[in-house]
Amino acid sequence: FDSGLVQHLGEMMNYPAVIAGDPEVWGKILAAGNVPLTGHAPGVSGKSLNAYLVSGVNSDHECVNLDEAHEKLSRGMWLMIREGASFLDLKTLLPLIKSNPLNAARCMVVSDDITARYLIERGHMDEKIRIMLREGLDLQNISGFGTEAESLPGKSRISRFLTATLSTSPSESPTSGRTAGRLCVMMTFSA
Repeated sequence: FDSGLVQHLGEMMNYPAVIAGDPEVWGKILAAGNVPLTGHAPGVSGKSLNAYLVSGVNSDHECVNLDEAHEKLSRGMWLMIREGASFLDLKTLLPLIKSNPLNAARCMVVSDDITARYLIERGHMDEKIRIMLREGLDLQNISGFGTEAESLPGKSRISRFLTATLSTSPSESPTSGRTAGRLCVMMTFSA
């Protein structure tokens, strides 16, 4: 971490140890310094969630129902709404944004556990965009598209991406054939 080569501590999966104050796990967190910490806390709520957040974790991609998602957003977390080969949470959690578009400012759509078969048959982020459109989400005000580590600003770039991904099959999409990190769509809506 001191060299600057590591810029992110991803998925603090041992949430029970974080919550319990395990010295070894907390040593890793403290060694990370001020780099972003992403979470992995399925079903963690109440005081346990508060204890987890003290570590500096600021996001989670494990929410599977609206109550959990509301609680994590209300505590200031970034919500990563995942859709992948193993977990299909996008349709379940979209009402969070549809009922209150201001929630979108702290939400992103992510891929998790994507398989080669999934990419070939369904696509990548293009599939998530199709789902959001089918579910009636207005995507006209997307403000950024990129990986967790970098954003790709500029509506014209996003419009070109959306046009390309929605008009091609999964095997022809701009992300096909490439290994990529967790991609996300950051959404903001006008109030």
